[in-house]
Amino acid sequence: WTDIPESLYVAHPSVVPIGTSNFTVTVTDGMAAPVEGAKVCVMGRQDTSLYAVGETDASGSATLLTTAVIPGDSVYITVTGHNYIPYKGNAITIVPCSIVIDPDEIQCGVSTDVSISIYDTLNDPIEDIVLTIDGVGVGEVDTTDATGSCVIPVYAPYGEVLEVRARPVGEEWYIGGDSIMVIGGEELTNPDILAEVPVLSLSDTLVPGIEGTITALLSSVESGFTLYVSGCGVDTFSFTPSSSVALGVTPSVTGDIVATVGKEGYNLYCGEFPVVDIYGTISGTVRDSITSDLLGGASVQIYRGESPEPIFEVFTDDSGEFTIPDSLKVGSFLAKVMSFGYEDHTDTLFLLRGPNTYEIEMVPGEMLMLSGVINLRDRGDNSGVTVEARYGDYTFSTTDDGRGNYTLNLPPGALYTVRAYRKGYTEDVKEDVSVPQSDVDFT
Repeated sequence: WTDIPESLYVAHPSVVPIGTSNFTVTVTDGMAAPVEGAKVCVMGRQDTSLYAVGETDASGSATLLTTAVIPGDSVYITVTGHNYIPYKGNAITIVPCSIVIDPDEIQCGVSTDVSISIYDTLNDPIEDIVLTIDGVGVGEVDTTDATGSCVIPVYAPYGEVLEVRARPVGEEWYIGGDSIMVIGGEELTNPDILAEVPVLSLSDTLVPGIEGTITALLSSVESGFTLYVSGCGVDTFSFTPSSSVALGVTPSVTGDIVATVGKEGYNLYCGEFPVVDIYGTISGTVRDSITSDLLGGASVQIYRGESPEPIFEVFTDDSGEFTIPDSLKVGSFLAKVMSFGYEDHTDTLFLLRGPNTYEIEMVPGEMLMLSGVINLRDRGDNSGVTVEARYGDYTFSTTDDGRGNYTLNLPPGALYTVRAYRKGYTEDVKEDVSVPQSDVDFT
């Protein structure tokens, strides 16, 4: 990567039929623009001969020739591109079959018996095939008998397209699918669906890990409906007797979220919203909470989630300033700041889009006293002496009281090098001095 990586949005079939066939992969960016030159790989998990690679063209598509021989094999789809986060998806190999549905159109709000039959490529019936009929307002399941057929009563409250899928008993992979059209529903007058992330001031876009709001609005004469939201780790709904409803959602991954308005006797109304990663930067200053002095050399550690290890650690410069070198995904972080002589500071930072600047105030920690007497040899006046205690890069100093007495407050838990000096005199140095002590004298 030579820039902040972006997410790829990839569309491809969920199945690969047994035999030789074309497999088309379409790649776009976060603005729905085609991504040209992305590398695409299709590979079987068990059948290593199921392998094809290619690159997307100017339309963002790559069509690969695949040959599958093992039914139910997982197929891995990988897409990479320069300055893009790699995409990893999957499909399943299936045995081709034909599905006959009678009727393939049913009336909205009317219970209807639907006959479904499954045949192989020789037109022989297939027994023990689990058939599911799914939609926003429908969820039915049954299994074919020896004639390869079953009859499923279906009641669809909304006008929509129902998905029919077939899979062998005991398997998770599907051998085929079809659809049933639900007709006769009315059109909603003036529906609208909005998405926003208030804390980030984002509209029509959602962000992983950050709560957003999806709001559905109908005309006042069409009150009483259900808002369904699914995708990106979200699967929830809310009914309202009024003409509007707001539903809080927190996606867990990037992709697309679909919001659907369902009112009995009416056709569904849907809205689709992208879920994308948003980035921000962290910088700031560290200062003394009492004196407001800027603190150099303070350690700033940034943690995400429950990880015991920081994802970044930097140190403030001589001006007390720090900058985290890379952009981070927006959201909550834990900042831990440490500086010698100060209490550890821990705070939760909510990173917003773009630059984020924080001012961190450190509370001085416990101080213990170092004291003693200074004697200037051959001189009755013991004033004007400086006493300096050094630990690593930290230096603390004071002067005597004019009569040779000094006190110096120091952070405990360290061994100091302490020296006393005055112009015209040889300095006196003591090593490995700890606090508290009251008899560290100098001559």
